[in-house]
Amino acid sequence: MSLELTYDNGLLVRRWELDDGFPVCPHNAILASDEDAKYWLAKGEVISELNDLVTEYETALQVKEPGSEIPQTIPELDENGEPTGNEIPNPDYQEVPHDIPAYDPETGEPNGTQVHPLWAKYEAAQSLIEDVDQVVKDLADWRAGDISKEAVIIPYVESEAQSKLATVQISAPLAVSPRQARLALQEAGLLEQVLQLIEQQPEQVQIEWEYATLVELNHPTVQLLADALQLDEDQLIALFARAAEF
Repeated sequence: MSLELTYDNGLLVRRWELDDGFPVCPHNAILASDEDAKYWLAKGEVISELNDLVTEYETALQVKEPGSEIPQTIPELDENGEPTGNEIPNPDYQEVPHDIPAYDPETGEPNGTQVHPLWAKYEAAQSLIEDVDQVVKDLADWRAGDISKEAVIIPYVESEAQSKLATVQISAPLAVSPRQARLALQEAGLLEQVLQLIEQQPEQVQIEWEYATLVELNHPTVQLLADALQLDEDQLIALFARAAEF
């Protein structure tokens, strides 16, 4: 996806909207633990997916047929430099062949033919244009200035977001503050055990625990403590998710 849906190690969820067909974040982000976080994450996914598709579509529309950018004929001029009303071949025009010779990469010998790269690019673009969904075309039209398409796109985004709600998962944050970590451990009845385990660790681990500015989910010390506490992966993730709420 092209849009960043969360930030600050997953603690915050961005609230994406469409303005003139373009993604914007007009609202402040909300905590991943907020009751509306799943809705905004689902909506962000829909907008991001649409944005990726319409960008590909708009790019494809810009791909010109090989050779079409230079006219095949030009106006004929008389001896005084005035147009005669006739057309003559353009000396600058050069036809781009659809097929060109192919060569064996090892021997360099001729090996049939291949589609010219410019034609391959053009045909791929045409295929994308032909297959694109109508909603993508409508969004492109809105972005190009057709404001009537807003009435089509906004309900579509809301409907798709609601459909996604059942499958959207709020990931546990990759890191929380030491305060959040300690409060979550205390609530779970694990803080005293963790403090005792830290006292048994090498000095480096004790320093990391005491002075870390973040407690990271994938840090070796966290994994060591999780193993000692017999916490499985799901339990550890749940603990971090709870910590993010403090």
